[in-house]
Amino acid sequence: MMIDILLISMAITLLYMSIANRLQTYLSILVFQGFILFGASYLSLPDISTFNLLFIMLETIVFKAIAVPWIIRYIIKRNKITRIAEPYLSNFASLLIVTSIIVVTIVLSSSIQDRNLDRTFFVVALSTLFTGLYLIVSRKKIITHII
Repeated sequence: MMIDILLISMAITLLYMSIANRLQTYLSILVFQGFILFGASYLSLPDISTFNLLFIMLETIVFKAIAVPWIIRYIIKRNKITRIAEPYLSNFASLLIVTSIIVVTIVLSSSIQDRNLDRTFFVVALSTLFTGLYLIVSRKKIITHII
């Protein structure tokens, strides 16, 4: 139950990222997604060893939630990049496209007949992948492509 809430929160961050215009908002979402990924990883692994838990914590919290946003903030300040993401499409169009991506992945996951497939994980993973590709194509600044 809690893992579903975390995964739905991850999908909501994708929707929010599609309408965000400021680079600081992108970085805040990136940090939040790092904590969501750690929570989802921790809850989905019931018999996790201490070493594996530390590795997951290092990978998701330290790198995704702390190190990468700090480095990107440094790059933005050092290169005097303006704080606006400059999308090619309007926020409404971006929201519709990302919503369509999520709906298509839900439809796709319901058509797959596999007992080992966790549909919620599949939908969020595929939605995150395609939303990331969409954001790369739809934003003008290279720094948003990196984020």
